[in-house]
Amino acid sequence: MIKLVSFEISGHALFEDGTKFSIQAIGQNNGTTANRVIDYGHALYLNRTIGVVGVNASGKSTLFNLFDGLSAFYLEDQSIDQTALQYSLRGADNVTVIADIAATSGMRYQIQTVFAQDEDGQWVVAAEEIYRKKLGISARKKDQFDFKTSQLVQKRSDLSAEVSAMLSPKDSSFRAFKGGEKISEVISMVSEVDTNRVMTFIDVTPMSLIQYLDDSIEYLHYKTDKKTRRVIDVQLKFKGQNEPYVAPTFQGIMHYLSSGTVRGITLFYQMYNAIRFGATLLIDEVELHINKRIVEDFISFFQNPRINIAKASLVYSTHYLELIDDSERKDENYILARRERTHVYRYSDLDIRGDLKKSEVFKSNYIGGTAPSDEHLAALKKELAEKMPFEVSLRAAK
Repeated sequence: MIKLVSFEISGHALFEDGTKFSIQAIGQNNGTTANRVIDYGHALYLNRTIGVVGVNASGKSTLFNLFDGLSAFYLEDQSIDQTALQYSLRGADNVTVIADIAATSGMRYQIQTVFAQDEDGQWVVAAEEIYRKKLGISARKKDQFDFKTSQLVQKRSDLSAEVSAMLSPKDSSFRAFKGGEKISEVISMVSEVDTNRVMTFIDVTPMSLIQYLDDSIEYLHYKTDKKTRRVIDVQLKFKGQNEPYVAPTFQGIMHYLSSGTVRGITLFYQMYNAIRFGATLLIDEVELHINKRIVEDFISFFQNPRINIAKASLVYSTHYLELIDDSERKDENYILARRERTHVYRYSDLDIRGDLKKSEVFKSNYIGGTAPSDEHLAALKKELAEKMPFEVSLRAAK
């Protein structure tokens, strides 16, 4: 299996140059936290879960879209404009990405890609270099993505005219290197924050899930066409109800369910797919429509080594700061701090006492850029007071 592990980006309009995001576990893997990482082979360990926090407009969604887009661009043979890169690459000048990719076979790759905009404002590949090496059984953590000049296997500018003519400027040349490795996909739910798009089972939603989310439901059944395998009938029955509600699609019965139940079914469906196939699941605002207890339970599925046996990772953003306090490893959390541009901190890289709660570090604005400034709050209060009608202000004063 082959997957995107990390990327570093420079030249992006939103993020500081050298911003790095990684699912590689960099801390010690012993004691009580050993089960919270995935052994990907050859001394590479990955986090089972990563929580990301940041103030509004700090770039959490864009960070997730970059990870999703780069994975599809390098591993799924998709062109730039077919991926989330189309709307997550931003900058007046070139954007440079250094991506680290790993296979369970021990193969390690680093791709250095320079993205530029053509005359039509479309993003294309201006330059690309690919490094490759094979790790042995005695590999160490620090060996993973440390490449030498001699391990450069392809430079895009050195390709023959015939090969260059067949390679679209919107495609990566890495497609020729991944071979027959099974791809560990990235499943992104970032776009579903605004749409609450429903994704669910096509036969029977597990009763254990239904009762967990809403104990008043007796069953939720789907009937599919045998030839097309499309849903043609959905039946929802509540306990004590004589006849079920019937509709041709799940959307037709959504208004009988709470938004939390609908969101819970969709979340579980995608989590099930990720855990089953060893994918990396990206969820923006994981708590949307869901109470904290359900969020904690769903996250625990990825942290449980008896359930998550296919090497899946969950990356989520949240406004429930208590969730990051529950993290047992410092490398399981990122904090995004917004100043002129966003700085992405990995909590394990910060020199902060272990007895301090991560949520308090964030709320206190200890590192700066993690909370609205007092100056801006004071200005907002002043403007709000000034816009109150004179009569209302007079009555309030009395």
